[in-house]
Amino acid sequence: ARTEQQLRRKLAEGFYPEEAADYAIAYCKDKHYIDDEEYARRYIELKTGTLSKKMIEQKLYSRGIGKDITENAFEETGFSEDEAIRSLIRKKIGEVDTYDREERQKVIRKLMSKGFSYDSIRRVLDDTGIC
Repeated sequence: ARTEQQLRRKLAEGFYPEEAADYAIAYCKDKHYIDDEEYARRYIELKTGTLSKKMIEQKLYSRGIGKDITENAFEETGFSEDEAIRSLIRKKIGEVDTYDREERQKVIRKLMSKGFSYDSIRRVLDDTGIC
């Protein structure tokens, strides 16, 4: 699956004339081969539990998906940042028998590297009482 912008870039790299690219894009849209809204929904579903909302938004933006489409896709998928954090914590806890301060800091660093805010991480950690 590709977004309209990705296909347009690929055609430009192949030195296709703009009219040919426009025709190809229109054809692909007509046949539903490219659909930015569906792409955004699927991408969010795929990345739920692995990336923060902010990181997903950035990745979609870099693929040419606008803010309106992205926000609609988040609403339709029911994305929950807190649930994504809980999911990642559960994965990490499955690997560790005991949790000390050092392990807690590792979990926090890992989650922050995925784009989650420190405040959100602390809130979920405090709510779950896991760490």
